[in-house]
Amino acid sequence: MIDVNVAFNQDAKQLSDYEEFGEIFRANLAVDGNFDDKWSGKSCAHTKQNKNPWLSVDMLAPKHVKKVIPTNRADY
Repeated sequence: MIDVNVAFNQDAKQLSDYEEFGEIFRANLAVDGNFDDKWSGKSCAHTKQNKNPWLSVDMLAPKHVKKVIPTNRADY
């Protein structure tokens, strides 16, 4: 079986968008194909400080998903 990123460039939403120095870290950054795990790589989705933050991805149709690999920032 070949690993395929079925979330790539799909519609993503999160509870809130964090903004710093004029940059807005929206949910689409989580599915843009950029796997840089450093804040400076501008590929990290980020919410404001919320009690129960969430992120969702619309897969458009049911998919068989074998694994999900969430990645936290490496520079935090």
